[in-house]
Amino acid sequence: MKTQSIPSISSRLGSLSGAAGLLLAALLAACAAPSGYNVRALAAGDPRDRVEQVMGAPTATHALPGGATRLEYSHAPSGRVTYMVDLGPDGRLVRWEQVLDEVHFQRLHAGMSREQVLAELGSPSERGHYLLPAPAETWTYHFLTRDACEVFQIAFSEASSLTLDHGATEQDPRCGMAAP
Repeated sequence: MKTQSIPSISSRLGSLSGAAGLLLAALLAACAAPSGYNVRALAAGDPRDRVEQVMGAPTATHALPGGATRLEYSHAPSGRVTYMVDLGPDGRLVRWEQVLDEVHFQRLHAGMSREQVLAELGSPSERGHYLLPAPAETWTYHFLTRDACEVFQIAFSEASSLTLDHGATEQDPRCGMAAP
C-alpha cells in the first residue's frame, strides 16, 4: 500500500495497449454514465425538480456555503462512480462532476471532518476501524484510473476527534486487473 500525506497522493496515469487497453476502455465507458444517472442530459440553470426527474432522488444532500446545496448520486458500495450535482441558492443547477478520482482525493487535507469529506467524495464503499498503529476509523472508496482499478482509503484519527489524518491508494484486489 502506498501511504502519502494528503494532498500529495500520486497519480499513476500512463498508456495502455492491446486487449487490456480495450477492456479498460469498455469498463470506463460503462461507468461514465451509469444507468439512471444521465448527467449529460442536464444543463446549467435547470431547476432541482428537473435534476431529480433526470437523476432520481439523491443518495444524500449536503449543505454548501452561501446557501448552495450539493446532491450526491453514489453507486456505493459496489460502484466506482459518484456524481455531485451543485445547486445554487436559487435551487438551480450550477455544475455536476464525477468525484471518485485522484484529482478529488488530492483536494482532501488533514484535519477535515467526516462531514466535509462526505460533501467532497460522498458515501464510502466500506467503513472500518483499526486499533494499531493508532485507533482510527477508515473509509474506502473504489475507483478507476486509466491503468487499473484502485482503492483510496482514508483514516480518521480518534486522537483528534475523528478528523482526517491521512490517505493511501492501492490496486483494488477485487477488480481482477493486473497492475501496470
